[in-house]
Amino acid sequence: MHLELIEKSVEAYSDPEPKLTGVKPIFIKESDFFGNKSPPKELWITHVEIYKALEHKIKPQFVRGIQRIKQMWRIYLDTEEDRMLLLTEGITLRNKTIPLHSQIPYYQKDEWLTTTIRVKNIPLSADDGQIDRELRQKNIDVISINRERLRVDNLVTHCWTCDRIVLYKKFDKPLSRFLTIANVKGLRDKQKRLRFYQWIKNQKCKITFIQETHFNTSLENALTIESDHSCYYSHGTTSSRGVAILINNKLDYKLIDEHKDLEGRIIMINIEFENIIYSLINIYAPNIESERNSFYKKLKMTFET
Repeated sequence: MHLELIEKSVEAYSDPEPKLTGVKPIFIKESDFFGNKSPPKELWITHVEIYKALEHKIKPQFVRGIQRIKQMWRIYLDTEEDRMLLLTEGITLRNKTIPLHSQIPYYQKDEWLTTTIRVKNIPLSADDGQIDRELRQKNIDVISINRERLRVDNLVTHCWTCDRIVLYKKFDKPLSRFLTIANVKGLRDKQKRLRFYQWIKNQKCKITFIQETHFNTSLENALTIESDHSCYYSHGTTSSRGVAILINNKLDYKLIDEHKDLEGRIIMINIEFENIIYSLINIYAPNIESERNSFYKKLKMTFET
């Protein structure tokens, strides 16, 4: 009778055919915690400790599995978003922050195969593809770009901070701050333009994409002279739209050609810099969803042709 009850209990709570999601597992190396020393058995890390550490970062119901293999832990999650969060922030175990790995650590030879960077000062409306294209043109192999969400009381909210977290394969050279994107919401006022120029200078960027310039042809020379930049425009009206690309005059580049629409939403230039051809594209999509969908369809057709 006792065995029969146990059998029913197992049947009620077990999952004979667990269905794991397509999210790739992430890994913990015990050497990241203990170093090269082998700890005594009483100090071994346990499943419960890791589970509780994960619980402080993500909702526990989204942890699908925790598995120990030799000196490595494999963690299965339900969502790619939680996976990226843990890869970016790590976990705290026994008051010590340890990283998580996107690939099996034994194949990494104690070196990171991936690196994360935070891209700041990006408008929420900016297309993540602009960041992706710029990084790829600098021979950086981007794996993913994720929008950071605000954390309150150690919980992730649905509010974005506008920063982008970029995961990319290890890069030998340091990544310089090269490109800035800004929604200026009108630059017709000279005092506002002067404050904007100072902001560009503080960012130490070579190339700046600006949106919602509210410019017309009469103000083109003013921006070029005041900012000490070469400027390329697509104008909207004096109260909406308008995009521009500003290139610092200290940058030794060659302009190949320029393309733009007539609505102040697209400006594209091709330049040569350090013997490499770059396509710089500043796109300002409509805010209304129906107009946005139509805009992207036309945009796709334009670039395919």
